[in-house]
Amino acid sequence: MINMGRLWAIAVLVGGCNFALPGPTDPNGPPMIDGATPPVDTATPDTSAADAPPAGATTTDHVATADTYLASPQPDTNFSGDHFVIADGNPIGIVLMQFDLTVLAGTSVSNVELHMFTDFDPGAEVQAFPLMEAWSETEATFNQRANGVAWSTAGAAPPSRGTAAIATFTPSPQFTEFVVPFDTATVAGWVVAPSANFGFAIASVNADGPRFVSREGAEGTRPFLRITHTP
Repeated sequence: MINMGRLWAIAVLVGGCNFALPGPTDPNGPPMIDGATPPVDTATPDTSAADAPPAGATTTDHVATADTYLASPQPDTNFSGDHFVIADGNPIGIVLMQFDLTVLAGTSVSNVELHMFTDFDPGAEVQAFPLMEAWSETEATFNQRANGVAWSTAGAAPPSRGTAAIATFTPSPQFTEFVVPFDTATVAGWVVAPSANFGFAIASVNADGPRFVSREGAEGTRPFLRITHTP
């Protein structure tokens, strides 16, 4: 005769053993149960290495080698001797600036910053555009890029300059250095093909335009490009 009480006891014992052991402990949360999906690591990856300059990179500063400005109220006047340059929307003032980068021939450019200094007259947003025509620092005026040679459009407007901005910034307040991200591809192109380096124009659509210190200004406040490059 079967002992029903004994069978009941065995069934309870076996049933009581039907559970899963805890999995390994997650240091950032509760124990995981077997079969459960481990928690996903949502920590932000370290990307600082991606922002670092290439191995062997060098950063050098290059002061402007030519600059002036064009003024619509005085369309036949050259201002290359002034210690400042003006970018304005009304009346129109256009800054011209160029940097000799032949010393970088054979290098690969990875980053560029434009450093500009305001004087006592800061202003609203301005943009830089690559110049598409050669010009003379001591001869350029609103009407002419050199003596007897007119701009394709007066004031170095397109197509005398490009239409895509290579830098944008708001130069305010006064007596301040502005560090402006500058289009790397444009400068890299100048390094590869120096004959295509006509520099750039700084223009504003705002009547409250700024004055910048020119290359004739005090040492330490002259405009320069800070360029990171590798051999």
